[in-house]
Parts: sequence; C-alpha cells; structure tokens
Amino acid sequence: MLLVGVTVASAGHASTASPRYLTIPAVFLHAVTVVLWIGALVPLGAVLIRGGAALPIVLRRFSRFIPAIVIVLALSGTALAVIQVQTIPALWNIDYGRVLLAKLALVAALLLLAALNRFYLTIAILAGSASATLRLTRSVGAEIGLATAVIAVLGLWRFTPPPRAIAANPALFEVQEVSSAKEGVGAILSIRPPIVGPVRVEVGDLLLDGKPFEPVGVSIDLDKPSYGIGPFTREASPASDGTYSADGFVLPLDGFWIVRVTILVTDFRSVTLTDVFDVQKAQQ
Repeated sequence: MLLVGVTVASAGHASTASPRYLTIPAVFLHAVTVVLWIGALVPLGAVLIRGGAALPIVLRRFSRFIPAIVIVLALSGTALAVIQVQTIPALWNIDYGRVLLAKLALVAALLLLAALNRFYLTIAILAGSASATLRLTRSVGAEIGLATAVIAVLGLWRFTPPPRAIAANPALFEVQEVSSAKEGVGAILSIRPPIVGPVRVEVGDLLLDGKPFEPVGVSIDLDKPSYGIGPFTREASPASDGTYSADGFVLPLDGFWIVRVTILVTDFRSVTLTDVFDVQKAQQ
C-alpha cells in the first residue's frame, strides 16, 4: 500500500507541480487513502455475504476508521485540485477541469452512499436487522461500482494536461493548423506543438470533391530546404475519428518548415498537398 503511494507520488502531473513539498505528500496521502478505502470494501462485502458472529465486529471497526480516511482523502484531493486547476472557470473551460467535475460528481454519489451505510444500515444491522444486511451488501457492491467508475474517469487525465501546466508553458499545448487543397482533395494539416523539438503532424477533415473519404494511405514530409534539412518522412496512422497522424519528427530549428502530405486516393492516384508551418523557438 505504501509502495503504491510512493509510486504515484513520484510520477504524474500533480507530483511535479510546485510547491513540491506540498504536492508530493498530498499525492502520497491521496493515493494511500484511496487504496485503504476502496481496498477495504471488497473484504467487507465478503464478510457481509458470509455473515456470522464476526460481522458486528468488522462493521464497528470499519465505521471507526473510515471517517478519518475520508477526511484525509478530501483534504489532500482539495489541495491538489486547487494547485492544478488554479481558477474556477478552468473547471468547465478546459478538459482537465471537466474530467475533475465528472470525478467529483461520482465521488459525491460515493460519499452519499457511504454515509447511508455508516449512519443507517450499519446501525440497523448492529441492532439485529436481517434485512439491513442484504441492503448493505448491495450498497457496498454499488460503492465498488462507483469507485471503479471514478478510477476509469481518472484515466482520462492521461490525455488532459492541467491548467497549471498549460499556464506554465502554453506553447507546448498549442496546435497550429493550415487548410490545404489540390485537385479536388482537401485537408486540415496541423502540427503540435509548433515549437522546436519533437512534434506530431496530423491530417484531418479529408475531403474528395467536397465529400469525406478514406484514403488508401497518407505519408508526411517535413523539410527546411533553406538550410538543407530534410525531408523527414513518416507514414501516417489512421485514428478512429478519421484523422491521420505521424509522430517521430524532431525539428532542430525554428522558422518556416515545408510540409508535404501525399494522399493515396486510389491505388493509381495520389495527390500531394504542400503548405508551411511556422515553428517557434522552445521556451527557456
């Protein structure tokens, strides 16, 4: 359990945020308390199903230590949210904030269910109610389901940089787009981030004679002929949303870079779209 806390606290956006003397302990405590709470639900459910003389003892112990865990969980989570989100509008203006709101909605439902279990069903079971045992078993199962949903939602943060990181270096998260067309074929070409270093080039909104189509293949070239650099060539991979992207480009210089996207319309016809990206220097 402590190893989980150390592992989580040593990686990710939150653990690298300033002030680290606050964020690292907060991430550690948040991870450990999550494991304690969620990890305790499974054996609790097993005891509820089995029943027996041990059930009242387990319920009393669970009811005693869970409130302290929830308090630490809430305080550490609040501290991390304030550091990462920074402003209230970011909760609905930025993907990271929207994921946080979804998480908070699920956590609120989880806390309401936990309060019902703690202050109503547990007391009823300790008073000898057999029907309350069945209801608590179902309720604990629902808690486990909600906890699983929370973890699934948190997985989206992998694709959503926090507002703090965006504010610290906005160029890293910018996207530069150009619209290009030739011989009835059109597309939106984009580069991210448009700064010196590793970049990704994407080709989206592919149209053939004004209608969406699926090409046989797409390849991308980047070069800077004025300096004799390139071309760097990559085959683009399709995504489920219809875009084509290529990683692995590393641009050593800022300035104008020529992008050439060769679209294989059919096995016998290809069209090359040519445009320019304006690449900026990396922020120091």
